[in-house]
Amino acid sequence: MSLRIMREGTPSAGDDLLGMEMDFVLLLGQLDEVDDQSVSVHRTEHAERLIRATCRTAPGVSLGSAAEAVRVLWLSNLRYSYLEAHHLHVSDEEATLDFITQIGSHRLYVTGQVRISPG
Repeated sequence: MSLRIMREGTPSAGDDLLGMEMDFVLLLGQLDEVDDQSVSVHRTEHAERLIRATCRTAPGVSLGSAAEAVRVLWLSNLRYSYLEAHHLHVSDEEATLDFITQIGSHRLYVTGQVRISPG
């Protein structure tokens, strides 16, 4: 699905991508399961990963619980309503949420990854 979206759409840039970056910073930092001081979000110019975010779990929160909270946040508040796909992987060392979302048919898309490490 990601390859099809990337072939047919345009990677987000400029103010649109800045807005997504700001949403990630604000909303990840508001999750109870995430240490708000650990949230770091950066934009890139690489179409396959336009947003790179990292964070740590809050004290006493399991990696799986934090990862699920990030996944729910992605689905409820961060993705574009038109289309999205994501993959959540949780191991003992870290969790990653890889994602893509598109604002409309043949329109801009945002790709990225959130990496969560134990607090």
